[in-house]
Formats: sequence, C-alpha cells, structure tokens
Amino acid sequence: MNRTSQKSHRGFTLMEVMVSVSIFAIIMTVGIGSLLAINVNYKKSETDRQAVDNLSYVLESMSRRIRTATTWGGTHCTISYNSSLPTSCFEMTDQDGIDVLYTLTSDNVITMTTTDPTTNIPQVYDLTPGGTQTSVLTFLPLKNSSGLGQPYLQINVQGTVTNGSVSSDFQFQTAVSKRSFD
Repeated sequence: MNRTSQKSHRGFTLMEVMVSVSIFAIIMTVGIGSLLAINVNYKKSETDRQAVDNLSYVLESMSRRIRTATTWGGTHCTISYNSSLPTSCFEMTDQDGIDVLYTLTSDNVITMTTTDPTTNIPQVYDLTPGGTQTSVLTFLPLKNSSGLGQPYLQINVQGTVTNGSVSSDFQFQTAVSKRSFD
C-alpha cells in the first residue's frame, strides 16, 4: 500500500479544525442572541397579557356595580354631565344601598371605598393588580345632547405594569350605561 493514500485519511489539519470551531461559534452566538430576544419578547407579551387580564377584571367589576347603581353622585364627587373635564373620582349608591367611591390615591392605587348606611363605617379596598402602577383614572359622565336617554360614564385608566425587569404601558377605556330596575 502506498504511504500517501494512508496519510490522507488520518484526520483534520489544525487549520480545518480552527475554521470549523469558528463557524460553529458564530452560529451559536447568533442562535443564543435570537433565543434571548425571543425570551424578552415573550416576557413583554406575558406582561401585556397580565395587564389586560387583571385590569379587564377590575374595569368589569367597576362597570357592573356602576351599571346597576340606584344613584350616581354624592357628597365627595359631583356629577356634571357633558362637561369636557373628567373627574378623578366617582361616587354612587349601589343596588344594595351601599355608598361606593372610586378614586386614585397619591400612591397610584385604584381604591373602592364602601360605606354601609347601617354602620356608617367606611371600608377601603385596593383594586390595583400587583405590579401595576396606575397613573390616570378618570370618569366622564355623559348624556346625549338633548338630555334624553340613559346617562353613561366613560372610564379611562392609564399606567404601567411591570413583570420582573420588563415594563409595559397600558391605556384602557370603557363606557358604562346606567340601568334602571323595573
């Protein structure tokens, strides 16, 4: 057998190994960078979903209670229909006769204060989901221009939700029409 043919099948040269390792390192660097970017985007979308779910629940709870209230307005917040300026609080008497006040505190927390007329003792509930900073909570009571029909309330909520090191801004708006009982 020829010595040249045996020598060509012995292995790789140092240069071939170095080129292969370099190409592998470049591909792995790009691949890991892509995986990290996907992970950051996943966390951001998870944060956005969390904000939507939690704040949707809060707004739906508020809307349900406001919709079935017997009266809107009270001693802490006055109702001015068709005003161009929204108020930062909303007060009502719910269907059970309990006075309810929704406000945004200086700590950026949405609170609901309920006062049962039999005990006259206010109870304050924090409605803001964990990891959420609410910067704006406004209420705008409206009626149509003729003053006829059901009044409705436009609610605006803005803020930031944080999940770990990822933050997302949010803005929600809903309208609630007042329902009367038969």
